[in-house]
Amino acid sequence: MMSEEKAKEDMLLWMDVETTGLDPDHDRILEVEMRCTDMRGVRCVGGFRRVIGLKGRKASVTDGNIKAWRMHCANGLLEAALDGGYTEKATANALEEYVDSLAQSFTLHPAGSNPQFDLDFIGRLCPNLPLHYHRIDMATLRDSLEAAGWDVKPEEETPAVSAHRTDTCLDRDIRQYARIIRHLSDHPVDTSPRKQQGDEHRSSDPPMRRHPDRLDGQQAMNRTNYERNIGMKQTINRISNRVGDWFATLFSLTALLLVPHAIIRPIIGIGLHHWIPIQWLALHAILIILTLCVALAAYIIADRTAPEPPETY
Repeated sequence: MMSEEKAKEDMLLWMDVETTGLDPDHDRILEVEMRCTDMRGVRCVGGFRRVIGLKGRKASVTDGNIKAWRMHCANGLLEAALDGGYTEKATANALEEYVDSLAQSFTLHPAGSNPQFDLDFIGRLCPNLPLHYHRIDMATLRDSLEAAGWDVKPEEETPAVSAHRTDTCLDRDIRQYARIIRHLSDHPVDTSPRKQQGDEHRSSDPPMRRHPDRLDGQQAMNRTNYERNIGMKQTINRISNRVGDWFATLFSLTALLLVPHAIIRPIIGIGLHHWIPIQWLALHAILIILTLCVALAAYIIADRTAPEPPETY
């Protein structure tokens, strides 16, 4: 008799812990967070987050973990753990209930930056969580992409006040993972055998940004020419911006002087017999238009020569 039970959907269980150090035998968890998403990192079906209080727990400062203590003092986690937080037992019970409820419907694949580190600490709280042995390690994935020449720097720097907090780390990992999957979906890699001679060394990787330290030969020459062109564009851009600023200032001054000029032009016209007053006023107006045109032209050139921001991944 065949089972009518449907196969469970594969899901990613993103996890991160913040601890007082690196040794799960001696150091303590300060914060633990999990989020469950689909395999593309887009759809989230729930999360779990707890700060575990330090009251009644043995936690010592040593030469090996002093850096972690300083870091969590700066980001506010240590203060939160000292002021309150949940007990280890309450956190373990809630965490087991959360994971068990997900495991009834999904096959859970651990994911995160070095999830084995997180699992070593979480295993002290909940030793028998129903997790799959397949894992997504974002730290390894980033190292692999960098080895292949891709630039996988974070989109933006993390402020010190939120650095190394579980929500910040998971936000970064899930967002970056989803971008990579989306990019690979939009630029599928051709894995079919090459039929033409010489094609075996030709890469079909998507046009992601190459890391400059891993370019050589013709690529390095092209990179040098590209950087030289960028430098010329930046120089033209700066000069154009400065010229535009100068003539914009001159335009403002000439425009402001138009009114008093209209008042004193009869006096000037009498003093200079070969210039009638209306000609001086016309010359002033032409000067205003000319400065405006030069300023606009300079700003247009500056806009056209502005380097495009690099695409990072």
